[in-house]
Amino acid sequence: MKVLVTGANGFLGKHIVRELVARGHVVRCLVQPGTPCNGLGVPGCDACRSGETRAGEPVIGNLETPSSGLAAAPAGCDAVLHLAALVKEWGDWEPFRRINVEGTRALALAAARAGACRFLFMSSLAVHGRGDFLEGGEEAPRDHAGNPYARSKIECEDLLLELHADGAIETVIIRPGLVPFGEGDVRGFLPLQHTIERGMMPVTGNPDHLTCTAYARNLARGVALALESPAAAGRTYVIADDNKVSWRYYFEAIARSSGTRLRFLRLPAGPATVGARLCEKAWGLGQASRLLSPDSRPPVTEYLARLMTRDTRFVSERAKAELGYEPVVGFEQAMERTCRWGQGMGH
Repeated sequence: MKVLVTGANGFLGKHIVRELVARGHVVRCLVQPGTPCNGLGVPGCDACRSGETRAGEPVIGNLETPSSGLAAAPAGCDAVLHLAALVKEWGDWEPFRRINVEGTRALALAAARAGACRFLFMSSLAVHGRGDFLEGGEEAPRDHAGNPYARSKIECEDLLLELHADGAIETVIIRPGLVPFGEGDVRGFLPLQHTIERGMMPVTGNPDHLTCTAYARNLARGVALALESPAAAGRTYVIADDNKVSWRYYFEAIARSSGTRLRFLRLPAGPATVGARLCEKAWGLGQASRLLSPDSRPPVTEYLARLMTRDTRFVSERAKAELGYEPVVGFEQAMERTCRWGQGMGH
């Protein structure tokens, strides 16, 4: 199968591309201008540095500008695996609508016109923004809870399911475990490991609430199975590790693997949430007046302040039953590998 992968040079994209190549698929990478994707093991990807292509691979483009290469990218591909997105838990709605929703719509329609058979979309468990979930599944109620990123994922899911129902293209939706982690996660795991190695972890709410993880290699396997399986057409799947962990256990696992004794600084969730809202507003004003970089983020957001105020454990029973999914790496081993990588980064 020839597969177009957007966001192929991101953290999860790299793991997924390697899995697809190992399974014999031909991968075309769609990457943003100026972002290298060398080291993926995909012919032609080293050429991203200069913006060149070899045998049509990779394609340089972005979700905001269909004419940049987005419209032509699916040509000759059997399937599209759409990972690229604006990913942050705060901000104005308009960039999320333009990049995530309209960009997904443009890419899906381009894939349908190009004759691709399947469009697999990486969504998020953030779509379940409210409620406690101890054994959550794909049919759990969705609610973006004011989070623009989650709202954009809900709208993307809906428009793709509509395209599937209309017969335009087969669609598959993946919601990874709430906490993806693994080697190469420089934006999420590495700063967290650095904080924990200092010996003090600030938390709001209750760290004994349950969550769910998705080690990158396990997630890559689940994505590949969903891409390949005829039974996945029109379906939504949670792909998570087969474990039952609290936030406390997750943080302490990082501390153990890093050789650190960890203490928690407990902060009341209510005041922390109010402070986070004020912080978001201040950051927005600072960016609007160009006093702060557009890429900077507040030190705390409302989403993070609320994260440990409820249980968010989802399970992959549907993926196990319909796709034959099973995690290939256990949680403890995955954590040891990821921490070893993080220490090797010399942070």
